Formats: sequence, C-alpha cells, structure tokens
Amino acid sequence: MLPALTAGRFIREFFGARAAALKDILRIHMVYWRQFHEQGCRWDSRRDVVKNSEAEEIEDIQEGDIVHIVTKGNGPFRSRYHLKRSDRRWLICEKDAEIGGIWKGLTSAASDLQLTRPPGQPTQPADTRGVNELGGGQQHRQVERFMNRLFQERTASYAAEAEIYGRQLESFFSPQYDWRRHVASSKANEEEKIESIALVAEGAHVVTRGSYRLRRRYRLHSLNGQWIIQEANHECPMCAERGPNPNCFLCKGTIWNQVRRSNR
Repeated sequence: MLPALTAGRFIREFFGARAAALKDILRIHMVYWRQFHEQGCRWDSRRDVVKNSEAEEIEDIQEGDIVHIVTKGNGPFRSRYHLKRSDRRWLICEKDAEIGGIWKGLTSAASDLQLTRPPGQPTQPADTRGVNELGGGQQHRQVERFMNRLFQERTASYAAEAEIYGRQLESFFSPQYDWRRHVASSKANEEEKIESIALVAEGAHVVTRGSYRLRRRYRLHSLNGQWIIQEANHECPMCAERGPNPNCFLCKGTIWNQVRRSNR
C-alpha cells in the first residue's frame, strides 16, 4: 500500500488544483452574475468559495485499505476524504462531512434537486399585491423577459463552470465518484420556471419553482431603467410544510427564509 504521507501529498495537490479551478470558474461566473445582480447581493455571489477552499487543511490521516483524510477549514464542519489506490496514485472515492459528531455522505446536487414538495402539501401564496393592483402590464412583461434571460445566461454559465471543473479536477476522482455534486447544475437550472410575478412598491417579487423541493423568491428593483436582483430567498421549509408561523425563527411567518446564502 502507498504510505499515508503520499496520500497527504496527493490531497494537498488536489487542494491546489481545486483552488486554481475555482478561480477560473469564478471569472466565468462573475461575467454572468454582474449582468443580473446588484453589487451588494449575496445570492449566488460565490464571494468566499476560493478563500474557503484555500483554508482547508489536513487534520488527521487514518491508514487502512482505504485511507481516510480528515480536514478542517473555515466552515463549522470537518470533511473526510476516502482515498483508494489506483495503479501508482491515489483517487478520491468518496467524501463526507461531520455533522453533530456523525459522518454523513454528501449526496450529489442532482439527487438533492429531485426532492419535491410531498403530495398534499399546500402551496403558500406569493405576495398578494399583483400586477393589476399596482398597474403595469408592460412592467410585468419586462420582469418576465429579465427572468427568462437570467435563466438562459445562468444555464450557459453553469455548463461552462462544470466543463472547467471536470477538465481540471476529474483526474483526482475515481470513475464511480460523481464530481458533479460540487458544481451548480445547468440541467436543474433549465427546469426553473416563473410561478408568479408581483409588482410591489419597492420593485418586484418573482416566485419560481423547479426540480428543487422549495420555491425561490427573487426581489428585484429598477436601476437606471433596468431590472436587477437585490437578493433572493428560499421558501421556509417549516412554514411551507405546516403553514405560516409568526414565531418561526427562520422567516417570522413570511414563509421566506431570511438567512442569506452566498454560494447557492
């Protein structure tokens, strides 16, 4: 068996290659992102991905037929890479995360996105102030065109990102490992559709639904005559299932999760 030190060198080589790939991906991503998002928006901004990648360090190496490398970075959870020998090098055959003292495998992005609302669960209404109330069928059509262009450009950007990640990092993974779990899914993005558009005093709220379990709400406003995304939120999972709860610590009964997300 290859010595554990060699496995450590391999994972450090992977970290370096991953950081380089993420920098290339971020350059592609920001060309798309800046077209549609306000500078202060955190939604899908990826602003910390390179820094977090570079911060990951080896904490422990556990030898065996499969070598386990435990790492820690900026996040609250440790990671564990499972390495197996292939010819004269190591390959990553699995990765999991420690959550609450228990190691849990990472499901692929495609698997996560297949989760849908359980049958019979009610759909909470979007903002009730619609187009007719605030007037403006033309504004409604402008918002719709903006969102459809967003979907198209994002799909193309995500596909380009996956191509970069695969080209630069696929050689580190075993053939059985689904490395696509680490990149945004262009296929899932194609399935996102507008459910409702509400013109509100501060701009517009666009609710969408796709192959993911929870709906999204994009908050838009007009800047220099053009629509732009200020922020987006996921539907609150608890209130989506049980109905709005004014005491909910996530959404305060609004049904929209108020926790800001930077990477998805």
